[in-house]
Amino acid sequence: MTDLKQTSYWSGTGWNDLRDSAPVFAGGFYLDAGLRQGSSANFGLLTFTTPRPCALSIIATANYTYEADAWQVVTQSITFDGTVSNMGGFSEQVRITGDDDHGDATAGSSATSLAVIPSVSQGQHQIGIKTQLSNWYWSGVQLQGVKIIAFISTFASGNVL
Repeated sequence: MTDLKQTSYWSGTGWNDLRDSAPVFAGGFYLDAGLRQGSSANFGLLTFTTPRPCALSIIATANYTYEADAWQVVTQSITFDGTVSNMGGFSEQVRITGDDDHGDATAGSSATSLAVIPSVSQGQHQIGIKTQLSNWYWSGVQLQGVKIIAFISTFASGNVL
């Protein structure tokens, strides 16, 4: 479509426009949430509304802090409408290994999770994160915050253009 400077495609019944950029939802969330040994927590972070069915790609990065002499394993997953969505079928893991020489100090680690939701219905949805600490170690962890960015892409029946 040279007059509108955009690309269109034929769906079989009519012309549909491809947008130059995907609609994006983003947010940063300061949580400062204490997580205990053996605990699991869900955090609903970003609520948005889609005007039509679509596919969604989500990137979430969480920042964890802990005592420098701590030992712990933290797993994290993206949730979409309350359901865990693990790309590849597994969650991300932060392995905290303590250092007794720095017992009064604070350390930190980050983990980034990815998810693709191929069939998102029209309407309101929520993106969140689920964290879980192992029972193996005594240490607790602070979930300082999470940054999320989600990209909506074109959707058609069967997710085929």
